[in-house]
Amino acid sequence: MIVKVQNRSFASKFFICIIWYYFFFFFLHLLLKFCSSLLLYHYYICLHIILIYYLYFHKLTIH
Repeated sequence: MIVKVQNRSFASKFFICIIWYYFFFFFLHLLLKFCSSLLLYHYYICLHIILIYYLYFHKLTIH
């Protein structure tokens, strides 16, 4: 089993993930605009964790 890092697709995945991340955060902001800022801050931290997880594990392809 060989693990390869695909640099070409990593840039496109990074770009798509950034667009998805900010779109989803904007959607959450619209949903939670009447909630407390602390709750919105916790969602913001969780989305950062998801983004880091996606970029770390999906840049590696197993062949």
